[in-house]
Amino acid sequence: MFITKLFSFFEAWALFSMPTLSSIFTGALLGLLGTYLVLRKMVFLNIAMTQAATFGIVFSFLMQTWIVGNAHEVTGVSLFFKDYLFNPSFFSALFTFFTLFLIDQNNQRLNRESRIAIAFILFHALSIAMHSLIKQDPHEIERLLMGSAVLVVDQDYQRMQISLIVILLSQILFWRGFVKLSFDPTSAHIQGLPGTFLNIFLLLQIAWATGISTQMIGSLPSFALSILPVLAAKQNSQQIKHTLIYSSVFGALSGGMGYIMAFIYDISVGAAQSIVVSLILLICLVVRYLRGFWH
Repeated sequence: MFITKLFSFFEAWALFSMPTLSSIFTGALLGLLGTYLVLRKMVFLNIAMTQAATFGIVFSFLMQTWIVGNAHEVTGVSLFFKDYLFNPSFFSALFTFFTLFLIDQNNQRLNRESRIAIAFILFHALSIAMHSLIKQDPHEIERLLMGSAVLVVDQDYQRMQISLIVILLSQILFWRGFVKLSFDPTSAHIQGLPGTFLNIFLLLQIAWATGISTQMIGSLPSFALSILPVLAAKQNSQQIKHTLIYSSVFGALSGGMGYIMAFIYDISVGAAQSIVVSLILLICLVVRYLRGFWH
């Protein structure tokens, strides 16, 4: 049965190529950028970030409802508002960056864990409260809130391709500065690195990747693919450079293999991706244990 369904999947590759590649690209991006969250000891920040991204999607729909009016009314103005001015990807990235920036600041009266909890509760409550005010097609809302990895439209696929290229190029050019700033900000300041620029630039990348990933695959796999590939990579790599590479590879494998497993076993794509990346982490833990045992 497994082999038969696997062959069926690749026979229909023309149909599944775009969502599969989108899942691979998404996993690679989240695994790569999630390394910086782990370096900054902000593992659970992604929970608040994905919730902020979800609220951004709900907020964009609400703005369309209030300003555009009937979402089924096809006019030049309504299409402009829907596709550009109130695009869900833009607002999800905007609220994600806003959340990430505020939580990343130093505040002696309110520690980071408290700010993460406040952001999660606030955005989750607002998303639920505003959901009933939206008049768009329920299927379209569910596609954006729960992820659309099963069926990826051309616009989302192209946006993910461009995002992957831009972020990879920026990582190649600035990864040393990003790592130094995340791992040892005091040393980065002494060395004269442009800390403010690098920090905002990195936060923008994380926010954008989280926003479009939450829209494409949902909040659960976005959180899983941001953290678990990094934890798996850290088990068998001593250098940050290797951790960045391994976490990106593990994220890509989890995204692609999770999509294939979802097809074969007829389960949720997001759940399958989360299970696959968890298994990769378990394997890495076992390998590290065995290496330590034999040595």
